[in-house]
Amino acid sequence: MSKDEVAVRVYDFICAYFKQYGFAPSLRDIARGCYMSPSNVPRYLDRLEAQGLISRELNKPRSIALVKEGGEGDAEISSQHFRQRGKK
Repeated sequence: MSKDEVAVRVYDFICAYFKQYGFAPSLRDIARGCYMSPSNVPRYLDRLEAQGLISRELNKPRSIALVKEGGEGDAEISSQHFRQRGKK
């Protein structure tokens, strides 16, 4: 699985978590939901933030915010975003 595919999976998990619970997931929630080590999560959050899909506040727990909220089809939106980014 490529880094972009994992980043899309993380983004989709964050969107689903917001939809279900109404607040941001913790790093451990993301790690559990995406089957990865908690130490890898910040790498993908940095990537999503650089892509402009999320924003975060430093040193504040659960501070992830979706820059562009979507409903169904988030996977399609984020996949397209990463594919376009790769072409540049």
